[in-house]
Amino acid sequence: MMSGTAWARGQDEATILGFGKATDGCYTEEAGQRQGTDEGIVTAQIPSSDKDEIRIAGATVKAITAAWNTRVAEGHGLEPFDRDDAITLGFDPVQKVMYVWAQDGSGALAGRAQQTHFQDVVTKTACPRLLAEYNANKRWDYTHWAIAAYQGNSAWPQLFTSGNCLPTENGP
Repeated sequence: MMSGTAWARGQDEATILGFGKATDGCYTEEAGQRQGTDEGIVTAQIPSSDKDEIRIAGATVKAITAAWNTRVAEGHGLEPFDRDDAITLGFDPVQKVMYVWAQDGSGALAGRAQQTHFQDVVTKTACPRLLAEYNANKRWDYTHWAIAAYQGNSAWPQLFTSGNCLPTENGP
């Protein structure tokens, strides 16, 4: 008798379903590991005086915004944000986490699928930049990231996910 998964012999279920190891340099955090926090995002919103943080944040926000606009133009059931400056980035120097958040007054990130697309755009755009700085600048120690959105008129963000641009020994 032939099993229903015989065509995938040698592959585990996670690989078949697309949950294999990350190949783009970004890894989603697992339970028990560092996560984004409300305190961290509040700290990340304080304007930085660090020249490297300012440089990386400015260039990365522009790149994420362009990548999101491209993703929206491709379709995928996505809507553009209702303002040009909807995407913001900041750093929490205490937790050593980069936070990316969107002001989402129109509900562009209301659904899980839209949030997943946003996470994909952010990680594929931000991680290479964080890793390049990490490899070039001995003082740079931001490799963790967290993604959030302020939905509607909410005063508190919804933290979607967080992760690390560097692989961990126990990670995927």
